[in-house]
Amino acid sequence: AGQGADSALLQAAMWDAIPRVTAGESLASSFGHSGILPPTFVGQIAAAEASGNLPDALLRLAGWYADRLDYLSARVGALLEPF
Repeated sequence: AGQGADSALLQAAMWDAIPRVTAGESLASSFGHSGILPPTFVGQIAAAEASGNLPDALLRLAGWYADRLDYLSARVGALLEPF
């Protein structure tokens, strides 16, 4: 599970969530304990769990955050380019 993430912080959050979910805690609540995931992300997971649409929501969130990271990386690169 955790090894699929590129970020060490995200990997740690996933590995920390595994025993919590195994103990019966919701995925959203388990990820919320990490403190590194934005509240909007955790809220989207909670809504998806409640609606039974978790797989689709996780795919959508992953795509959105990947696009956002690409955008931010390009912007930072553009700011640093003259130097």
